[in-house]
Amino acid sequence: MRKTKPVLYAFALIFLMIPFNNCGKPMDALEEGDAGMSSTVGNGLDASVSGVNTSGLVSGWALDPADTDRKVAVAFYLDGPVGQGVKIGVTVATGFGIGGSKYIGHYFSFRIPAQYIDNNQHSIYAYAGTEDAAGLLPSTPKTYAAFAMTQDFQDYFTSDISPYFNNPTNMGGKGCNVSGCHAGQVSVDQFFIPLSTPSPFIGGTATNNALYLRMTGGMGHAGGSFCGDTSFCSDLRAWWALQFP
Repeated sequence: MRKTKPVLYAFALIFLMIPFNNCGKPMDALEEGDAGMSSTVGNGLDASVSGVNTSGLVSGWALDPADTDRKVAVAFYLDGPVGQGVKIGVTVATGFGIGGSKYIGHYFSFRIPAQYIDNNQHSIYAYAGTEDAAGLLPSTPKTYAAFAMTQDFQDYFTSDISPYFNNPTNMGGKGCNVSGCHAGQVSVDQFFIPLSTPSPFIGGTATNNALYLRMTGGMGHAGGSFCGDTSFCSDLRAWWALQFP
């Protein structure tokens, strides 16, 4: 099983730990980075898969150094290379992301089809420009595990998690008291990625995930700890267990 290097894990947490709007913009994708790994593809392109987050979003970039106006297509195969794996889609690198300025307009994000977001580990292969061995991105295959939110998990958010932030007056003053900080801005999707990072497949638990650490005040949360006179941290542990029993 792939193990995340401590430095990369720490780097990922820096970006994941900001799930609120006016306290920081949310990250839709976990970009692990490929420190020390070449992004030069065999066919001469510059391309890499930065990461696959726990909701199944693949992010990265693809650039033709010889023609920077070219928009490069990236194809994705699951659990095997071309000729063996299942082709699950194609995207074109035309977007924006975190990284060097030369990649502006050459980032991509690709949503893995829902039938492959099944709480199991898979490997994803990506090809830039050409769907052959020369087009294989050197950062792939990349192992991932993506999780579909259970109905119990979503229901618990509505009944027990959301009120702390979206309607704190109903919590007897135990919710977020910072005027305008979170009210009406928190969604289950924003919380899901930090709650499932690190993935349970690489040691993530109910008490070491990014959201829990943030809410305990141990990761520099500007709003302080939510685990003093409230039961919020026990709610978070219960919520995690509904998704990852």
